[in-house]
Amino acid sequence: MPGHAVITLQPQAKLSGPKEVAIIGTRGEVETTLEEHLRAKGFRIKRFASTSTVSEASSSDRIET
Repeated sequence: MPGHAVITLQPQAKLSGPKEVAIIGTRGEVETTLEEHLRAKGFRIKRFASTSTVSEASSSDRIET
C-alpha cells in the first residue's frame, strides 16, 4: 500500500557495542532524515563517498582501475 510501511525489529534483544552505521547511497531527503534520527539516538554515521570504480587507459594495451 502506498504511504504505509511495516517495521520488523530484528533482533528483538538489545544490541551491545558501538552504535555505528555505514550508509551507501545518494543523500536524498530520506537518507538525511534517517541520519538525523539515528544521530539523535546516539549513532555515529559513516558515509561512503562512492562505490563506483573508474577505469582509464594508461597506455594502448593497459587499463588501470
